[in-house]
Amino acid sequence: MRFLMGGSFVTEKQLQELRGLLIELLKESMARFEEANLLLRNGSQYNPGDETSDENDRNRLLSRLDQVKQNVGEIHQALNRIRSGTYGECVACKGWISIKRLKILPTARFCLQCQKILEQKDKKET
Repeated sequence: MRFLMGGSFVTEKQLQELRGLLIELLKESMARFEEANLLLRNGSQYNPGDETSDENDRNRLLSRLDQVKQNVGEIHQALNRIRSGTYGECVACKGWISIKRLKILPTARFCLQCQKILEQKDKKET
């Protein structure tokens, strides 16, 4: 079976490769989550007795946990899009995200053109 994606046909095999890449990213993210969570539970190992350093370490770990949670959510969304048949479809313009972009960023939700527009809009707002 072949799917039209980003102006070119994508085979079932290529789609499965992208799914495998997403699953690997999920495993890596879960390992990072577990590592950060363990460090958070055990407290700082770097500077015992240094409360300022402990607080900084804790804040860094909390930030890392938030980032990993966001990554895991994006990976699950991408896997759900594969299941529903909408993987590779830009959520903004409903066009297709190129296979090249998906191989680089398998959780991409926007085609390159829409992503650029979004980034320009964000720059204007800040």
